[in-house]
Amino acid sequence: MNSKYRSWRWIAAVAVLGLLVAACGGDGGTTTTSAAPGQTTTTADGGEGSTTTAPQQGSPGLETCNEDPLNCNSAPRAEGGDVVYLIDQRWDGWNINRVETNSVYAVQAVEGMQVTLGQYMPDGNWVWNMDVLASEPTYENSTITYELKEGVVWTNPDGSTTPVSVDDFILQWKFTSGNPDHCLVGERDPDTGAPAEGALGCFPASTARSQDIVDITADGNKVMIQFPEGYPYAEWFAYLGGLYYPAHIAEAEGFDLSTPEGVAEASTWFNTTVPNWSGGPYVIEDATLGERVVMVPNEGYYGSRDVPTLDTVTKELVEDRGSWIPALTNRDIHGASPASFDADLLQQLQGMDDVTYSIGSGGAVWEHVDMNMETLADPALRKAIFTAIDRADARTRIYGDIEPTFRQNPIFPANDPNYFEDLLPEGYGSGDVDAARAILEEAGYTGMDGGAGALTDPNGQAVPTVRFGFSAANTNRGTFVTLTQSYLAEIGINVEPVPADNLGALLVSPDWDMVIFGWSGSPLFTSSADQFYNSESGSNFGGLNNPEVDELVSAMLVAETLDEAADLANQAVAIVFDEAYTLTLWDTMNLTFMGRELVNARDNHFDSTRAYHNVGNWGLAAAN
Repeated sequence: MNSKYRSWRWIAAVAVLGLLVAACGGDGGTTTTSAAPGQTTTTADGGEGSTTTAPQQGSPGLETCNEDPLNCNSAPRAEGGDVVYLIDQRWDGWNINRVETNSVYAVQAVEGMQVTLGQYMPDGNWVWNMDVLASEPTYENSTITYELKEGVVWTNPDGSTTPVSVDDFILQWKFTSGNPDHCLVGERDPDTGAPAEGALGCFPASTARSQDIVDITADGNKVMIQFPEGYPYAEWFAYLGGLYYPAHIAEAEGFDLSTPEGVAEASTWFNTTVPNWSGGPYVIEDATLGERVVMVPNEGYYGSRDVPTLDTVTKELVEDRGSWIPALTNRDIHGASPASFDADLLQQLQGMDDVTYSIGSGGAVWEHVDMNMETLADPALRKAIFTAIDRADARTRIYGDIEPTFRQNPIFPANDPNYFEDLLPEGYGSGDVDAARAILEEAGYTGMDGGAGALTDPNGQAVPTVRFGFSAANTNRGTFVTLTQSYLAEIGINVEPVPADNLGALLVSPDWDMVIFGWSGSPLFTSSADQFYNSESGSNFGGLNNPEVDELVSAMLVAETLDEAADLANQAVAIVFDEAYTLTLWDTMNLTFMGRELVNARDNHFDSTRAYHNVGNWGLAAAN
C-alpha cells in the first residue's frame, strides 16, 4: 500500500500511562508520528508488494505500539495454525451499509473478505492498496478515478472467480445514495422510526457523498465516480475504502439491480445471508449471526501482501468480561480488542508473562449521551438534565484514578492542533444541582427538590420516568446509567435503565428517552456532522430537526477548504449544544491484548476494524 494522504490534524504524542480503562463501544485513536505526505509506509510483513513473512523492523509484542504503531509485534510467521479472537458485542446483520447493522462489531465480523481500496493505518495515514490498484486514484474534474489491476477478482462460493467490475461500485452507490430511483425508500415504523418489519428498502446508515454522485462509469479497468461540476471534496480519497457486496452474486440470486425493488431485495438478502464469497485474503467458511465467524484462506486471492499463513481465524462473541482472562489463559481465545474494559482486567493482564497488551487513545472515538427530541421535547428539561449529570464524578467512579480526556466538541478532539474549539456550554456535565433546579424553576416546573419522581411540568403533570438506553454488554455504560439515576433524582426525575442486547436495534427503535453510546470514528470529519445531525440522516437516532443545522452540515460537504468546513462544523455544534441534544463525555481509551504467540497483529485506532485491519498478516510466531 502507498501512503499519501496524511491525517495531519490528529497526530500527537501520548504519555505512557500506568492504568487506563475504556468505556466506549468503538475504537479510539493511537497517537504517534505519521509519515510525511507522499512517502510509503512499511508494513510489518515487508511493505508494499512484499511476499516475505519477515518483518522489516519492529519487535515482538505490543509494548512499543505507541512509538512504532506500524511495526510493533512484528515477527516471522509459521505456516499453519488456528487463532480465535474475541468480539465482545453482538451484531445483527451482514450488510454494514444498513442503519440497523452499521456497527463496529458487524464490520469486524466481515473484515478480511472485502476488496480493500485503501484504509487508515495505525499511524493515522491513509494508504492505497496497490494489490488492487494499478495506479494511485485521482480526483480531477470532480471525478474520482480508480484503475484496477488485472486479476482482481471475487472468489465465488463454488471456488470460481469473477472480476471485480464497475457494477460492484454502482451497487454500493445504490445501497447508500438514498435515491428512490436507486432503491426503495422502505417503510419505517410510525412509532419508532425503525425499519418496519418486513419492509423493503436499503435504509442507509448515511447518504453523505453518495447522494451527490452524478454517475459511475467505466473505461476498461478504470472506474470513474463523477460528482457535480466544481464539487469541492477535500477528503475524496476516503470516499470508498472497500467493496463488500458483489453485484454478480445478487444477480445470480435473481435480483434485478436495474430496478429500485431489485436493489432493495438485494440489500435485505445481503443483510440476512452469511457472505460465502470473498475479495480479500480470507473467506467465511462457517458463521452464526451475532455469535461466531470462522474464516479460512481464500484460495482465489490475488494479493501479494496480505497472504494468510493461518489455517483458520475464528471471531468469537464473548460478552462475559469475567471469562476473558480464563479463556486467554487456556487459549480458548488468543486475543481481543474489546469495546470496554476495567481496571481489574488490566491488573490481571499485567501479571501474565505470556501475554502482551497495548493501550492508546487519540480522540477518534468518544462516548456521549443523546436525547430523544420527541419524548423529551422541552429544551429546558433537557438542559437541566445535562446540567445535573456529573461527568467528573462518573469518570472517577468508572475509571478510578484514570482520567480520559473530556470531550468538549463532538467533531474535533482536544488534541486537534488546528480545529479544536471548546464548545460545550458552561454547566453541561457539571453536576450543579442548584443550577439545574434553577433552569427548571424558571421554566415553570415544581417538585425538583422532592426526590425521584416528584418533578411536575408547568401544566402540573408528573414528568414521566426517563428511560435510559445502553448496551447491556458494556458494563461501564451500565454504571453510568446507574449513576445518572442518582444525579437526576436530585432534580426530581426518576430514571429507568433500558439495557439492550443489540445496540443497533435499540438506537433505531428509538424506544428510549436518553441513550449512551460511542461514535467510532476516523480522521475524517467533513461528513460526520451530516451523519450525526442532519434531520434526514438515518443515524440521527434522537430525531434532531433544526433547519439551520441542516444547512450548515450540508454546506460542510461542499466546503472549499478544510478550514471552512471546520468553521461550519463548529457553528453547527454550537446550535446542537444549544438544543441540548447531545452531551459529550470523554474520549475512548482502548485496550488490545493477545498471547505472545500471535504476531503481526496490532491495534488500529483510526479504523473501526481495530486489530482486524491487517488480519491477512496475522500468524503464529515461527520457531527460533
